[in-house]
Amino acid sequence: MAHQEALGLGAQDRAFRYGDGFFDTFRSHGGSPVLFGPHWTRIANTARFLRLSLPAEMSSAYIAQQVKRLCEANGTPHARVRLQFWRDGGGLYIPESNTCNWLMETTPLPSSHFEVKRKGMTLGICREIQINPHPLSSHKTLNALPYVIAGAIARERGWDDALLLDHAGNVSEATSSNLLLVKEKVIVTPDLKHGGLPGTMRAEVLRLAKGAGMKVVETSVSVKDLELADELLLTNAVSGIRWVLGCGTKRYFHRTADRLTALLNEAAALS
Repeated sequence: MAHQEALGLGAQDRAFRYGDGFFDTFRSHGGSPVLFGPHWTRIANTARFLRLSLPAEMSSAYIAQQVKRLCEANGTPHARVRLQFWRDGGGLYIPESNTCNWLMETTPLPSSHFEVKRKGMTLGICREIQINPHPLSSHKTLNALPYVIAGAIARERGWDDALLLDHAGNVSEATSSNLLLVKEKVIVTPDLKHGGLPGTMRAEVLRLAKGAGMKVVETSVSVKDLELADELLLTNAVSGIRWVLGCGTKRYFHRTADRLTALLNEAAALS
């Protein structure tokens, strides 16, 4: 464990030199992780893929204990929790070790439940950066430059977020969220074959929508489809569901965001 009070990263640190690691973010309510099961599955799968050996004590229950401990120490019962793992030891591209360090951080959140913001988001299309499918697409590695650059472009142009496309012009995802469209009461989300991250909140919202009798379709989404949609929603583990007011000149509603957020809060309470 990388203790905050003793954390020191040298110039040879592999996270600094090579981005050799990964992270996960999730929400805590009252010091307890929310809907954490899929996050732990992703953490274990990513560690295995990156050839990182998690500490022997690391488990879903152990992380929950550490979240509670850190939230109490920081006075942040409702928090955004970021958990990062990175490879220990030296080496160049060929590492000398598969053991890893880890670090947990909390950032306070104002509420104990997911909320639909009164003000919708504005989006733009980032055409300078492409997100294409590859074996790392399913993992939240420390190599996040495409999203950082897209975020910088969004800030330059006054958008709240940016949508990224693949090489063929299909919509992949936003900088830190998956995208859902609503058209004539059907929920459509970009197929992950276009390079988007298989977000845990994306999966949970689609599960809840199907359980509520809503039709869900995973398929290719074009820029033209955005113009024809009735609603655009962004999903991530911390914010839950955010509704989009506008993308370009198009304006959207948020009825489905309200309904799905109510279902999400029920599921979070049960978890």
